[in-house]
Amino acid sequence: MIRINQPGLKNFVIYVFSFIFLTLFIYLGIPFFFDYKNNQSDLEKRIFENFDLNLSFTSKAKYNIFPSPRLNLKNVEILGFSENYRFFRKLWVFQKTHTRHKNNGPRPQRE
Repeated sequence: MIRINQPGLKNFVIYVFSFIFLTLFIYLGIPFFFDYKNNQSDLEKRIFENFDLNLSFTSKAKYNIFPSPRLNLKNVEILGFSENYRFFRKLWVFQKTHTRHKNNGPRPQRE
């Protein structure tokens, strides 16, 4: 039987929670190391393949973890749309964490 005051239990619980936190932090933090500026054409191509949106963005792309994992694109032009809905100051591409492994791709959302 496991007792709360058993020697080593406190250290084991600390190690388990530390491992879970570190693994989650690494999993969500990997996109920070991706160079979006040099791979802009590849990013536009992947968004076109996943969403059928022909994008052209002139400003920077930035990844945020909080409040949810998202890719922020600024000054985006969607080619092939009417003039009223063609230019966006910000475009957020969300990706749910529980569907990340299914290759469903991220989903865009307009501000």
